[in-house]
Amino acid sequence: MRERGVECIRAHELELTRALVEGLQAIPGITVYGPLDAAQRTATVSITVAGHRVSEIGLRLDEEFDILCRVGLRCAPAAHRTIGTFPEGTVRLAASVFTTSDDIRATIAAFGKIAHA
Repeated sequence: MRERGVECIRAHELELTRALVEGLQAIPGITVYGPLDAAQRTATVSITVAGHRVSEIGLRLDEEFDILCRVGLRCAPAAHRTIGTFPEGTVRLAASVFTTSDDIRATIAAFGKIAHA
């Protein structure tokens, strides 16, 4: 972090988050929760896919696409009641300093396959 600097890391995460949100929003059936402007959010993106349980999505991402995520309520049931995803929760993805643009493209492609299955 010291070598790259916080500003550089944040810029990298913003770029990836922007690409992820835009790519996922373009897929019919996917709902992205939270601000759509990457500058107004952290690098964490919560989504649901119409017709698919979040547990199924998480398993498929792991087993078929080698993509790790978190699914469910994640200790925030009140927040999920507020956004209308209780009791199922959402799929949560997060870009980091180690995430690449290729990782984001692969994730969007995987969600495209899952949403159309």
